[in-house]
Amino acid sequence: MNMYDALFEELKSIRNSKGTYEVGLADAIGFVKDKGGNVAYEEGQTILSLPGVTAYCFKLFPDIDRFYFEI
Repeated sequence: MNMYDALFEELKSIRNSKGTYEVGLADAIGFVKDKGGNVAYEEGQTILSLPGVTAYCFKLFPDIDRFYFEI
């Protein structure tokens, strides 16, 4: 499985688990760091990077504590 597919499947699994944003983000960061990737922070989002793929993680609505992402 390539890095794009691996990251997409992991983040999709985290989102579908319906956990809180903070728990999902911690899991996503752990996955990316375990794969040797980079983590950066910008206002309102966390940027996860692996070779060939970048994902943006965020809370879509301030009052809904869910993990969302875009690749």
